[in-house]
Amino acid sequence: MTHKFLLKVVSFETVDEIPSTWPETECRALLRHLEFSDAESVDSEQLRDYAVMALQDLEIDEAARALLEFVFADKLAKGKKQNIAEDIQKEPLWEEYPDLALHEPIFNIQRLFNLAFDSAPKPQVNRIQISLHPTDAPSQAYLSQILASAKPEAFLVRCMAAALPDDAILNRLFEDPIAKAAFPEAEHIVWHVQSEPSPQQVGGRPGHLLTLYSPQRWSNELEDADETLCQPYLDEPSNVN
Repeated sequence: MTHKFLLKVVSFETVDEIPSTWPETECRALLRHLEFSDAESVDSEQLRDYAVMALQDLEIDEAARALLEFVFADKLAKGKKQNIAEDIQKEPLWEEYPDLALHEPIFNIQRLFNLAFDSAPKPQVNRIQISLHPTDAPSQAYLSQILASAKPEAFLVRCMAAALPDDAILNRLFEDPIAKAAFPEAEHIVWHVQSEPSPQQVGGRPGHLLTLYSPQRWSNELEDADETLCQPYLDEPSNVN
């Protein structure tokens, strides 16, 4: 059975941070990593400011390396960390680095790095609120199931792709996984998802309001997207939990 969903872009804006970027625990751990002597006594509300000041006490190259070492530790080879540390001073690596899996952590690094050194690129990501409404009972059941699952990103990216032009970079680079295959890259295209019930019904059926954070490279053209009837390829229910 083909499930259908009505997608509408409710709001679209560009922001420089995603939810939970540099929370208290990470800022305090970073201060310890930077050997800040009073890391344990800093008030929670001031932790990010102190982390920025601690980075500013270093030369820009040293600060970049310290951030990369803190975030990636032994997950990346030393040479890769060095190259990224050099490039974040001038390049938007949160969209351009070859490994998609590193885009979100690089974005978070860039956020704090830019606060410390305004000569570094300011990271930007799109925050898009969409409404999704099912067109029938089976679609309604699937929508509730997929949004309650641990990984709704593949479904959401396929819905996004339906609202984009055929020649959009998302559709061109991921034609097969959008149409019919596994889509592990989706979680690196939609970084963060917030879901709530929609205040409106369509055809007497409730829907969902979804706030998505997605890099500009993949989602810029959604700003002008028309209301779209999506018929996305659906993963098997056993694969969405």
